[in-house]
Amino acid sequence: MKFTYTKANGDVSERETLVLKSPTHLYTMLDLSDLSEEEKVQVYDDWKKMNDEIEQVRAKYQTIQSLMKTNCKTFKKDNISNVKE
Repeated sequence: MKFTYTKANGDVSERETLVLKSPTHLYTMLDLSDLSEEEKVQVYDDWKKMNDEIEQVRAKYQTIQSLMKTNCKTFKKDNISNVKE
């Protein structure tokens, strides 16, 4: 997302970001309540395998990891203008 950000002190900057989490008061969850115990075990196993694969891919992209450590920032929704998605 590209946007203009205005800080509380009036400083203005042009930003370009990858949205990791949109502002919300709700949890996003995968509801397993109606699954059988066997189905839950399978979902948990698949979820762990998927996350393990993601970790392997993440390890290959050191640049992205470095960016996440140094450039991952939060922006107040009300201070964002001129959004170009």
